[in-house]
Amino acid sequence: MDTRDDAAQGRAHAVEALAQKIAALGPLDGVVRFDALIEQSKLAGDHGGGVWVADRMVPHLADPASWHAAATATGSPIMLRAALTRWLTTSPGTLSADVLTAALDDPRFRTGVISTVLGRGEDDEASEFVIEAMRMEDAWLLDSLFIQDEPNEVLHRLLLHPIPAIASSAAVTFAVGQPHGPSLPETWRSAWRGAVQHLRPEDLSRHDHWRADQLLGHLADHDPDLLEAWYTERLGEMANRGYFAAPEPHGCDLHLDRLPQAHRYRLSVRCAGLPRIGHSPLIQLVGSDRDLAERLIRDCAVTPDNLLEALVGQRNETLESLGPLLLDHGVPPAHIAANVAWVDSWWGDDSARHQHLIDYFTTLSTRVPALAAVAAAGLAQQEASLREAESRERAARVRGV
Repeated sequence: MDTRDDAAQGRAHAVEALAQKIAALGPLDGVVRFDALIEQSKLAGDHGGGVWVADRMVPHLADPASWHAAATATGSPIMLRAALTRWLTTSPGTLSADVLTAALDDPRFRTGVISTVLGRGEDDEASEFVIEAMRMEDAWLLDSLFIQDEPNEVLHRLLLHPIPAIASSAAVTFAVGQPHGPSLPETWRSAWRGAVQHLRPEDLSRHDHWRADQLLGHLADHDPDLLEAWYTERLGEMANRGYFAAPEPHGCDLHLDRLPQAHRYRLSVRCAGLPRIGHSPLIQLVGSDRDLAERLIRDCAVTPDNLLEALVGQRNETLESLGPLLLDHGVPPAHIAANVAWVDSWWGDDSARHQHLIDYFTTLSTRVPALAAVAAAGLAQQEASLREAESRERAARVRGV
């Protein structure tokens, strides 16, 4: 046997022996002794919290109700979880709502109680009580509770929870758009879609942000109606607060360009012209789709000036496709050039940035003759900006900055 296996087995035997010794002390003395050992281990640099020892104690807690009471009295969260685990295993019917309420109302124990009760996946009175008692700030706890391959009724109850953050956290645990998690039963799909539509990643854990992004990307290709409904709800929230800002998770706007044109049309109408912080989603929604842009203008759903939002920083096929259309509808070349010249980030002197843009506009009229007026306007703007930048930089060098 490998020496590492020998060492691991030795540690396991030592932990088991310690667990039995502490359990043999009885509830009051046992909890006091356990907590004292935890404090000593922290002083020695071990911040594991004694969870391994507590887990090995569970089978040896002959009277879990008394252990639970002792852990409550001394304020020992780890031992309370161990006692609760044993109680739920041996006699869950004797666990009263009053005991659960008292533990849930104590900030030291709330997390442990919810994780212990729901983590079993058992649909019983204890689970039902805890689920009903959950608050929005408890949603993050679901992050790691449901990693098994099979769904259970507890997860179904959470999916139907009236608090959107809890239902949404349950929804993103399924293996939809990601390889891990329980499968989604077809009979739950309606409830799941409702939870996804109300999903607000800012209310979820950071890991659930990743899951949400994976899910939204999956919806773009497999359920565009649901992605549109989700984004429409986010746009409604932004309209209520008076401005648009890219929704969480960061980068989810990048999925919008894969939606069918009909979906992108409806979303474009909703967000065009909305005051915003940062870039407009029209960059992804319209992109280089000239046919969509023509439809929006023809239907008077979006103005040509609104479509300028789709050109911000787009020195690519988007400009080459939409630029001539906007010129035909009276948008001044200087306005187009100014939007196209936007640069999100730049390392180095401002003068170098303006020279880079001068080089771009110099070749634009040759590559796309229909944009010659835009190229000329862009050159004039950037040459003026270059002179100003060079003047500032010379002054800074004189000052030694």
